[in-house]
Amino acid sequence: MRFQKIMIPAASLPTAVLAGLLAGVAPPVAARAPQATPPASTDDRCSHFRFPADAERRLFAGPVGTTAVAGRRPGRGPVLALGRLYQLRLKPFPGVRLAGPPFVDPGPGSYAGLARFTVPATGRYRVSADGAVWLDLVVDGVSRPALGFSGSPGCFAPHKIVVFALEAGQDVVVQVTGSGRETLRLGLTAEQ
Repeated sequence: MRFQKIMIPAASLPTAVLAGLLAGVAPPVAARAPQATPPASTDDRCSHFRFPADAERRLFAGPVGTTAVAGRRPGRGPVLALGRLYQLRLKPFPGVRLAGPPFVDPGPGSYAGLARFTVPATGRYRVSADGAVWLDLVVDGVSRPALGFSGSPGCFAPHKIVVFALEAGQDVVVQVTGSGRETLRLGLTAEQ
């Protein structure tokens, strides 16, 4: 049996692994770098977000916490909690009275719905969904401008994340429009 010499630059190895190799012992499992996301969401299609999406990927890798029917008019619909994954049943768009003007015309044959929450502390919040939809946050009838958004084509854990700046105590309507399907998984997280 012939062995081949393999050269690996020391700078590319974690210190514990390098020390173990120099001492002639296998590195312990604990010396390996921790994974940023759980194994259930390590699908490469979910690695194309423009900003870190670890919290949202962990949320979507877990079970749905609540199944609810989305509201048909402002003031109705489920009350969302931070860090909980929801399965919303949307309604055909013509039957939903929106809380504010949508960013894009939802069009015929699409689904829409409303949910709501009260902002616990001033900061940045992310709304994420497992499908290609428009996500607007409406406060007092006015759509809030998004600070940014990102999506990962082919990923549904989540597919889209939109970031908003909100103030403590605001009553917010999450307005979902333009869905091509009746059900949608939705999550709300605070940006770290």
